[in-house]
Amino acid sequence: MPNPTCPTLAEGNFNIHHAFADSLRNQSSTELQASFLYSSRASDLGYSLLTIPGGFTRFSISRPARPSVLDLAFASTALAFFFHKLSTPLPFKASDHIPITMLLTHSIRQPPPPAHNWVRTDWPSLEPLLKDTSVPSTPALPTRHLLEYWFDTHLNTLITLLQEHTPLRRPSVRANPWWSLLLSTLRKEFHSESWKAQFSNATQDTVTTPLSGTGYFKAMKPAKAQH
Repeated sequence: MPNPTCPTLAEGNFNIHHAFADSLRNQSSTELQASFLYSSRASDLGYSLLTIPGGFTRFSISRPARPSVLDLAFASTALAFFFHKLSTPLPFKASDHIPITMLLTHSIRQPPPPAHNWVRTDWPSLEPLLKDTSVPSTPALPTRHLLEYWFDTHLNTLITLLQEHTPLRRPSVRANPWWSLLLSTLRKEFHSESWKAQFSNATQDTVTTPLSGTGYFKAMKPAKAQH
């Protein structure tokens, strides 16, 4: 199938020795011709090979033979973005093929850094300090360098005061970067109306809940799209 927008994995026992997956093997012309059909078709559809050289997936049981790679995995562009590692750490049992483990990770592997929670700024303590902060007039006949230095110096003074009186918060690793205070308010109203409608037989509550839900989900969609 053509490269889809959702993450898609094509994996299985292709019974071919792919040159990229088993580079140390002497490939015959028949094997190269067969593997070329798979690799070229996957490339045309936007799929990339995940099987790494040396990651053997088959160990012969019946007769002595060198390990080989017959199980291949191809990922669409949407899945390749999340692909992190493919390995074969598990032993084989009844079959001569061993299980393949694949690790998919999110692009945000580290928790977001702490950020100032501007909603909780201590304004009662900050306002007297802001009133006492004096900003001198601009230098007489200023050059561009002096004007920039004057502006940056006093702007940093105000920023420092704001940051010192604003607590920090560490967003959760599951926090959505497109989330906003408006969405939090709409979600709170939607859950509140839903909870009220469960225990109330009033017609007004039954009508209000779908409306609040519609407004909440309609506001979420453009926020995701804009991000």
